[in-house]
Amino acid sequence: MKAQIVRITIACILLMSQSAFALEYYRYTDENGNISVDASIPAEYVKNGYEVLNSMGLVVRQVAPEKTEEEKAIALQKQKEEMEFEQLKNRLNRLYRSPTDVDRAMIAAEERIRVSISAQKRRISRHQQLYDEAQAKAATAQRNSKEVPQELLDQMEEALEYIHSLELSIEEKKEDILEKRIELKRERDVMFVVYRERYYEKFEDTITGEEIDQLYYVPPEYEQRPEKKSEQ
Repeated sequence: MKAQIVRITIACILLMSQSAFALEYYRYTDENGNISVDASIPAEYVKNGYEVLNSMGLVVRQVAPEKTEEEKAIALQKQKEEMEFEQLKNRLNRLYRSPTDVDRAMIAAEERIRVSISAQKRRISRHQQLYDEAQAKAATAQRNSKEVPQELLDQMEEALEYIHSLELSIEEKKEDILEKRIELKRERDVMFVVYRERYYEKFEDTITGEEIDQLYYVPPEYEQRPEKKSEQ
């Protein structure tokens, strides 16, 4: 009988101890900046965040304050940018083997545009020559007190219009070069991140990040390349 009473007493003590440890308290800040600890937290203070304490006064859980609409918008934008960055990394990982491949792509793309510009400049030169010849004929006719043929005037006008369109096209292609540099500069920077990640996975125990920088960073010398002069 006495042993049974002892067992029941021990069981009660354990049950009371577990109940005591199971109690939770809330530490929160009210509208006046005062910190309070209570067995419950008023609903209006939940959005400010709070801490959950056990019966020993130890923090067992923290609840962060609710985000404002502006903070939610910023977090959503950040999440979107991170997703786009990962998509870009995956795309570039399929296109290029290393950052130097991006540099080669930039040089090749710029060269193609410059070849096109040179061809257009040659066409400008030819049509300028045609215009000059037509203008000389018109001047001769005027000196001889003759009427300048309408066909000759039309040729001169068409030549000027064509030259003007080619000049506009050349300016657009120069803008294309600048835009392509910006685009591929970003792709090279992203590809450098991709390559570092890939390289670290394989050689992270044998090479440092500084050594990778020295091995695979290529200065953008092509950004300062002078425009080639077309042969007149």
